[in-house]
Amino acid sequence: MNFVEYIYNRIKADRSLDITLTILTVGIFPLMLVLVVENTHLQSLPALLRFMSGSIGVLVYDYFFVAIIFAGLALILRQVWLAMFVEGCVLYSLSLVEYFKFDANGTHFSIADLVMAGKVSDIARFTKIDINFVMVINLTILILYVLWTAFLRIRVNLPVMKSLSLGAGTLALLTAVISVPAIYTSVYKLCGIDYQPTYSPYSSDEVFQNNMQIAFLSQNISERITQKLSKPQNYSEDAIEALLPEKSESQGGDFQSPDVILIMSEAYTDFRRFDGLSVPKDTYSNFDRLSREGYKGKALVPTFGGYTCKTEFELLFGLPVKGIGNEDIPHQLFTDGSPRPTFASYLKKRGYTTSFLHPFSASFYNRDKAYKSYGFDNLYFENDFTVKQTRLGGYIDDSTLVRQIQATLKQGGDKPNFIFAVSMQNHGPYTDTNKYAIKDSRLTAEEQAEVGRYLYGIGQTDKALNELTAYLKTRSKPTVLMFIGDHYPYLGKQGALYKKLTKSVSGYSLYQQPYLLWSNYRHDYALPQERVSAFYLPHILGDYINLPKDRFLTDMQQMMRTTPQYSFDLGENSPDAQALQEFTYDRTQGEAYSASARSN
Repeated sequence: MNFVEYIYNRIKADRSLDITLTILTVGIFPLMLVLVVENTHLQSLPALLRFMSGSIGVLVYDYFFVAIIFAGLALILRQVWLAMFVEGCVLYSLSLVEYFKFDANGTHFSIADLVMAGKVSDIARFTKIDINFVMVINLTILILYVLWTAFLRIRVNLPVMKSLSLGAGTLALLTAVISVPAIYTSVYKLCGIDYQPTYSPYSSDEVFQNNMQIAFLSQNISERITQKLSKPQNYSEDAIEALLPEKSESQGGDFQSPDVILIMSEAYTDFRRFDGLSVPKDTYSNFDRLSREGYKGKALVPTFGGYTCKTEFELLFGLPVKGIGNEDIPHQLFTDGSPRPTFASYLKKRGYTTSFLHPFSASFYNRDKAYKSYGFDNLYFENDFTVKQTRLGGYIDDSTLVRQIQATLKQGGDKPNFIFAVSMQNHGPYTDTNKYAIKDSRLTAEEQAEVGRYLYGIGQTDKALNELTAYLKTRSKPTVLMFIGDHYPYLGKQGALYKKLTKSVSGYSLYQQPYLLWSNYRHDYALPQERVSAFYLPHILGDYINLPKDRFLTDMQQMMRTTPQYSFDLGENSPDAQALQEFTYDRTQGEAYSASARSN
């Protein structure tokens, strides 16, 4: 008889000891798992102790949240160690994802990120995966705890059907608690959990610091259920018809079917707005020149530091992402292949060849599936590019993207082209070299290197813009270019860099982006003088090329004048708010009545 079996038999021989160890093992597990999860992303024992002492209500909620899931799994799986293993692996893995995601781009892990499951290799390209001592220790504690439970051979002895029913009922109870507003608001308030909706990484970080990961995930699920896009009351063809103007707007000029290029540039923005920052000379020289040759405007994008596809959605649909509940990853709503009325599909009906270019993984953000719904004839991802590829910081650079745009134009034939290009070059992290570091006494050495590396990439984008427009000037075919950055980059630990550079980081200043409208043939257009939401940009582009308008496009032009900004909490009291919400539902989840409205 070996020593392990000897100890096991001694425990089982003492019924009182056996029961005590079983109760302690099962009862302590939820607390142990909560502490392992929180410590894995905090990476600090003092920070963990401050959480335990300063957020008792949240800690109590976390315990019961984990305990209820554990109980449900144990009743279903019947082996207690197996339930611990499953729940422990999932929550520990999520704590690792939280740590690496926040370290890379300053955004916390949310339920929306689960759409990226199975694309770990793509996510790993955004950050440096570095397993440290704290992670190893926490994993070791979890493994030893599961092995101890397996050693005790604790199992559920109820009849199978009864055990399964109780397990399902237990999990259903938790589902009700976090999904029914009347219940979860009371529970969250009682436990001191912040459950207010968040619209930016800064407000999200404040909520996270109060709730920590487990309560944050629970609150995030509740928030997504509450904000879930629902069918408008009395939604019907007649209701949509009533929102539209009586007739479409007459055109102000001839429609020449020019080639149209819309570039959404990864993390592009103008850092000269930060007073005192030493921006290298010529970083924006070509952008400035093209602004003088064409037009420069101000747009309000719906995201900061990440979730590129929110701005992508607005540029594709010409509608606010707010209309779909500020969905973090809109593409996941459009993976069934059903056609949607986008700007691309509208141009396609008017004889355009439509192409989407993105020098990154086809499956990331489900773009390969979603773009089949958006009206594009051709999809070019990183493995589909036909030109020589060059890279910067691990990503295919903007010079390559420009070469592919040129190649696409050349092979387009007699039909006009619409090209929507989403770049990748300036995606973070910006940590590959220190040789581009700028000098700024407000910033740490690490931050100076990070900003310098970012600005170097922006300078390379500026050169690529020059390459593209120099080529377009040689073409006899009328061609229009619109260029905008998707969001500000996330820089500095916990966004501290922006707090050092500007006094306003919580408002909308870090959501304002310059955009460029330029062509090789037209020089008589007036952009809106005020800042407009990014979803109006396709309508500005359509107006610039004298694109024939249906009643929906006519209405959007009118709303751009009356409600220029509809994002976050802006525009909610506007008389256009209902129409914007209902149009968004109609054209994304509904029957697209507004795309085929009767002509009056």
